Amino acid sequence: MAAEVVDVETGELLPEGAYLFPDVRIDRKFVMKQQGNDYVTSDGLLDGLHQLSGGFFEVETRLEQLPTEGNGLLAVCSAKVTVFDPVSGRVLRSATGIGDASPGSVNRMIAPHLIRMAETRAQGRALRSLLNVGAVAFEELGPGGAEPAQTHENARPAPFAPPVGRAPAESIQIDGRAFSRPQVLDVYHARLREADAAGLALAPIGEQGGPPPDDAPLLALVGFSQSIKRRLDARSGAVHANGAGGK
Repeated sequence: MAAEVVDVETGELLPEGAYLFPDVRIDRKFVMKQQGNDYVTSDGLLDGLHQLSGGFFEVETRLEQLPTEGNGLLAVCSAKVTVFDPVSGRVLRSATGIGDASPGSVNRMIAPHLIRMAETRAQGRALRSLLNVGAVAFEELGPGGAEPAQTHENARPAPFAPPVGRAPAESIQIDGRAFSRPQVLDVYHARLREADAAGLALAPIGEQGGPPPDDAPLLALVGFSQSIKRRLDARSGAVHANGAGGK
């Protein structure tokens, strides 16, 4: 009979299929077993990221090497995953990873999509470090499954040159509209000026509970701007209510 497993935080009796890690709980449905070994899927790692961060995270990927005939069609990507405090913008946890893909390390269906697979593998390695997941990501397996992948005869390690082409502009979606970092900063600084004019007490920039620095994740800047607006609206509402009651 299998031993019962209890969630130490909630006291909940977990199902027998639950797959436990120190910070997150990855359900068995996200774990693939091959040749007696467990492999966690990218969906499971992403689910764990949402558990850990509550949705306040950023995933940055970068193409380090385009697959060409000269490098044996070896695509290389890097990834950085960051979990941060939504109010202060303070980084709580961060991890990086490198992933590669070539015709010899993927199956035929994936071969036309080497860059996407390299990116998926890079994200998977970063997430495994971030979440403290020891199981290898299922997407890292070669075309033979759990068997070692065959090395493409012309594949060479990536030189980690600067990314090819221009990086996409940084933006964030708010109510269906895209806002660039300069646009977000314009609103953010305007909110800070409003807070100062209204006499709102704010902690120093970058400290716990204080405004995030300008280079903080966009979600943190937007979140703090919105928190200031809520405080100003609440204060305005209280003033109007007191005024009405005094009449």
